[in-house]
Amino acid sequence: MNVNQDKTHELISELDRRLFALNNRLSLLEYREDLGAEVTGDLNDVRQRIRTALQEPSLPDAIRAGCSPDVAEKNPLLARKTMLLQQKKEFSRIELDESLCRAGDELRACISEKSEGYAQVMAGLSSPSRKERRQARQSLASLAANVEPACRRWSSLANDLARKHGYNNYAEAALASEGLTISDMCTLFAAWKRERLPAYRQLVEEVSGAGDLLYLLKEHKDRMNEVFERRKAEDAFADLLSHLKLSLDDLPVSLVHREVSFTGACYRVEPGRDVRIVVNSSLAGLARYFYLLHEMGHAMYYCYCPRGSELLMDYQVTREAIADMWTLFLRDEQFLRTIVGSGDEDVETVLHSWSAYSTLRLFLFMRDAMFTVQVLTVPDSWYSDSWRAVTLEWLELDEDSGAFDPYDFLHPLHLKNYVFGQVLSERALSALTSNVLLKPETVINFDRLYCRPGNSVPWQTKFDMR
Repeated sequence: MNVNQDKTHELISELDRRLFALNNRLSLLEYREDLGAEVTGDLNDVRQRIRTALQEPSLPDAIRAGCSPDVAEKNPLLARKTMLLQQKKEFSRIELDESLCRAGDELRACISEKSEGYAQVMAGLSSPSRKERRQARQSLASLAANVEPACRRWSSLANDLARKHGYNNYAEAALASEGLTISDMCTLFAAWKRERLPAYRQLVEEVSGAGDLLYLLKEHKDRMNEVFERRKAEDAFADLLSHLKLSLDDLPVSLVHREVSFTGACYRVEPGRDVRIVVNSSLAGLARYFYLLHEMGHAMYYCYCPRGSELLMDYQVTREAIADMWTLFLRDEQFLRTIVGSGDEDVETVLHSWSAYSTLRLFLFMRDAMFTVQVLTVPDSWYSDSWRAVTLEWLELDEDSGAFDPYDFLHPLHLKNYVFGQVLSERALSALTSNVLLKPETVINFDRLYCRPGNSVPWQTKFDMR
């Protein structure tokens, strides 16, 4: 490297290490907050320090130097990190903007204030009673209409900030920060829809409208619950690790079960040295298995991803796919027989219901993700009109209730990660294992191909998206 490259490398590497440490600290504080500690001030302080670090005056010159053809030829890793830093810096000006953060807090407070009975309403959407499902949908539609003005205020500000920084809207800016465009995402979703459309259409022959899909989803989940409730998830999990020649005693992973307001989470307190999992202790059956395995997938990523580099930490799209690889044990016949102890009839039940459940789940996630894109890219439309149009396009069902889930707005565009996670994990695990999962080589290859390279390898390459 020449002198300029040396300086660029030094500046970007130092910032990279600082961002890594700050985000580790952020994760520790989030862990403490989720377990009941009061850390709001500390969280805000760390977020401000991240915001400040990404706006240092010396960065534009370093980024220009790091993106030069000479650097790309002589030091491709530095060029890659520079491009990732540029993405992070550009989106941080929008995502970490103080006015948008305040608007997000106001939206969260508004939704919380107006969401009395939310859990009961959501449960009612999957009730066996069609009358109760209809009433729950009407209640959710009323809640959605009440919070729509607050959602619009947040969306308007987010779009204004995105346009200020050269994007057409917030959705375009958010996707660009993960190496995607709106067109890319729509094209991929459309292809995945076509692949699974015959199976989906066969399933929806059983329902009278979009309002019945969550009931159908729960029916298949309940059938699997009958199987998975026969063996304690923690015991099955321990046996699975043993079959894979793994042990939590030998990994830098701690696991606790707590009564929390979410299903589960994984915290990268110090990747490779201190990774923590929290799973909701109230979960049972399929959900307990699913979230225990999903969070373990996240933990395995943080055990083996590049250490000391925030820039080489994979996008959330990739991390969700890696986490979902572990949930695919639940559809594996050998796992069901050897670990869960299922007989022929139970195996057949799970395999049939998992296929239906995952198909419905994918289509619902695609609809919800595209609804968020729609309201950000066509901001003048009524949300009820957008909800109806998107439901018709992605679920092929008419839905005129306007009963969108307001909580989707607390993590805008996050739902698309679950779509990518499900599809990419299936693609990756098939390539890794030839569909034989219970062997240590699965984990070795998983680590080697997907975790250790981090974002030095684009996710499109990792998952062979040619």
